[in-house]
Amino acid sequence: RAASKLPSRCCDRVMNTIEPPTNEKHQWTSLAKLWNFLHASFTIILALFLAIGCSYSRVYLGYHSPVQVYAGSVLGMILGAFW
Repeated sequence: RAASKLPSRCCDRVMNTIEPPTNEKHQWTSLAKLWNFLHASFTIILALFLAIGCSYSRVYLGYHSPVQVYAGSVLGMILGAFW
């Protein structure tokens, strides 16, 4: 029986070293929320720059007209909102 509890004890030790002290728990949660916000913001900004760059290149190279690019952007936003 002692051998079957060994992995559990090892996991408990590892998890206890990873968890923040109880007096810093709110600070830890706040930093995690800040990191998630910054990561999401960076991802959205990067996606917008890629979309703008792609749409500009379509018009610049003459593959599409500005009206076609605008219509595709609006359609993409509508479909993305429903997805």
